[in-house]
Amino acid sequence: MCIAVTLPSLFYSCSKQLIEFYCLLGLCRKVKVQQTQDVTSSLLELRQLLQTQVESNATSVRALANSSTAIATTKTKMEGIGANMKTSDRLISKYESRERTDKVLIAAAALLFFGIVIFIIQKRLLGWIW
Repeated sequence: MCIAVTLPSLFYSCSKQLIEFYCLLGLCRKVKVQQTQDVTSSLLELRQLLQTQVESNATSVRALANSSTAIATTKTKMEGIGANMKTSDRLISKYESRERTDKVLIAAAALLFFGIVIFIIQKRLLGWIW
C-alpha cells in the first residue's frame, strides 16, 4: 500500500513497490498473452480436428446412404426372386403329380398292351385248344 508522504525514503520505497507491482503486472500480462496464444492455437487445432471429423462423418453418411440404396435394391430383387421361387415350387409340385399320373397311365397302358399281345398270341397259337 502506497501513501503519499513527503519523506523521500517513503516515496522511494513506495515507488519501488509500484515499479515492482507494474513489472509483475507486466509479467502477468506476458504470461496471459502467452496463455491466450496457447489457447488460441489449441482452439485452432481443435477446430481443424473437428473439421476433419465432420468431413469423415459426411463421407460415412454418404457411404451409408449408398449402401442403404443398394440394400433396398437387393431387397426388392430378393422379393421378386422369392415370388418366382414360390411359383416354381407350385409348378414343380404340379409336374410331380402329373409325372406320377403319367407313370400310372404308362404302366396301365403297358399292362393293357401286353395283355392284348398275350391274348392275341393265345388266340392264334392256342385258339384251336380253347
